[in-house]
Order: sequence, then structure tokens, then C-alpha cells
Amino acid sequence: MFSEGEVFIYGSVGVCRIGEICERSCGAEKREYYVLYPVYDDRSTLYIPTNSEALLSHLNPLLTKEAAEELIAFVPEETPDWILNDKERAEEFRRILESGDRKAILFMLHVFYKRKKELFACGKRLRSSDESLMQRAEKLLCDELAFVLGLSSPEVEKQIRERGNY
Repeated sequence: MFSEGEVFIYGSVGVCRIGEICERSCGAEKREYYVLYPVYDDRSTLYIPTNSEALLSHLNPLLTKEAAEELIAFVPEETPDWILNDKERAEEFRRILESGDRKAILFMLHVFYKRKKELFACGKRLRSSDESLMQRAEKLLCDELAFVLGLSSPEVEKQIRERGNY
């Protein structure tokens, strides 16, 4: 059982705070819900049934400050080749985002940054679908790191880019 005020990562939504635990009617039955408020989106509210193991499995604890600092400092020695097939690339990157594996998401960002730098050198840009996935990954990861470290998301993104020389 979680309590009001606790802060978690919820799936691909990002950093959320449990605002309250309430009962709501769902048809003829009443159910108890965790009411989640995304920290960086004051327009959204999520209702997660307290008895739904499948949905609760997406609630993950925040990184510690030490783990967040280590993650920002991580720069892969080499990044894998760009997946040329658009559909395969999108599937793989969505799978990584949904996994919640922060190191894999950071690795994915390095792949995007490297590709973006290569394309820029040729006077080209990332496809809009790739740009969108990159922005989702940045938001998810940088928001958590920023929250834990007391920084802004742009500051975290800048640190990651500078360490990778992008």
C-alpha cells in the first residue's frame, strides 16, 4: 500500500505524486484508487485502482541522488549502428521507453544525439517520428533526474549532451 505524497515514476508518464487515495463508483461497484498527479504536467490526473497489480507494476521508485549522478555521468564507449528500418527502429525505441530502464533510455538518447549530429553535418535533420521519440525519452529521463537532483530538465539535458560531446 502506498501513501499520499509519495513520488514515483509511473510508466512512460514520468514523475508522479500520489495526491490522494479515494473511492469512486465504477458502475455498480465502488473501487479504491490512487490519484496520481504528474509533477511536470498540472493538466493531467491519473486514477490507478489500488488492487490492479498490472497497473501498479508500472509504479517505480525514483532513482537515488547518487544513482542519478552516475547516470548523467554515463557515456557509452560506442553506440550501436542506427536501425535503418523506420518501423523496426520505432518499435525498439518504444519498447525501451516502456521498459522504464533508465540506462537503456539514456543509451537510446546517445544513439539519437549521435545520429542527429551526423545528419546535421550533412545538412539534414531527424525524421519527425524520430524527433518525437527522442523528445519523449528526454522528457521521461531528464524530468526524473531533474526532480531528484533539484535541477531543471534543460540543465540535465545540457549535461548529458556535453558529456557525450553532442
